Amino acid sequence: MKRLSSKGAPEAIGPYSQAIYTGKLIYTSGIIPVVPETGKIAGATIEGQTEQVLKNLSNLLKDNGSSLKKVVKTTVFIKDMRDFKRINDVYATFFSEPYPARSCVEVARLPKDVKIELEAIAEKGESSSEKEEAPEKTAVAKKSAAVKKTSAAKKPAAAKKTAAKKAEPEPEIAQIPVVEVSTESEPELEEIKIDELQVEKPVISEPEPEEKKTVEKKEKPAAKKTAEKKTPEKKAPVKRKVASSKEDTVKASETQKPAAKKAKSAGKKADTAPDEVTTPADETK
Repeated sequence: MKRLSSKGAPEAIGPYSQAIYTGKLIYTSGIIPVVPETGKIAGATIEGQTEQVLKNLSNLLKDNGSSLKKVVKTTVFIKDMRDFKRINDVYATFFSEPYPARSCVEVARLPKDVKIELEAIAEKGESSSEKEEAPEKTAVAKKSAAVKKTSAAKKPAAAKKTAAKKAEPEPEIAQIPVVEVSTESEPELEEIKIDELQVEKPVISEPEPEEKKTVEKKEKPAAKKTAEKKTPEKKAPVKRKVASSKEDTVKASETQKPAAKKAKSAGKKADTAPDEVTTPADETK
């Protein structure tokens, strides 16, 4: 169900809609002879009011995709049944054969004291805006159909090309020689733990206190002075010892000369003396 409205018909002045669309039919509310632009009643005659009611109905249907030709049924409410013939004369100018079904009822009073009120049931057709959009839609549809035809025509050609490619013998692929790779396990490398490595830690000498440095500075000049004093005393005894050693060597050489001569003479005598004969008796002794 959908609510319908139109600026070409009088607005609803209560809790109702100008029209409702459901399924394929439009159901209008009761339409009275009010001019939409001014909001006033159109004339005092039944002819003028009947004409304004049918104009309002036509505008409402046109604005919502229908028309008076699509009207299926009308219901007419009149204040005086004696106006029936004059109403028919105006009514016939808006409808044509086949005329829609109709009901006509006399009532005591109508809204705003009007002389006529009308409601209708109509089929929904194409509105003016839909008709303007229709040519564009048809053009788009034609273009899409043409594209489909061209794509359909290209498909067989493409299929033929693929079939021709398949029919051609495929080039032989050169076989690549397979190289055997030895699966022997590589020698396992011994893992060296970093903790086992003995790393010599650098020895960091702690700075000596200032007191030791001052003591050393004081001791060094004193040591130099003692060394300077001792050096002249050592040189004198060394010279004396060297001189005495020379004299001793001369004396020793002079004393050794007569001893050597005696030894030589003794050796010569020993060579000339006969060897002594030892007997077994002597050996036993």
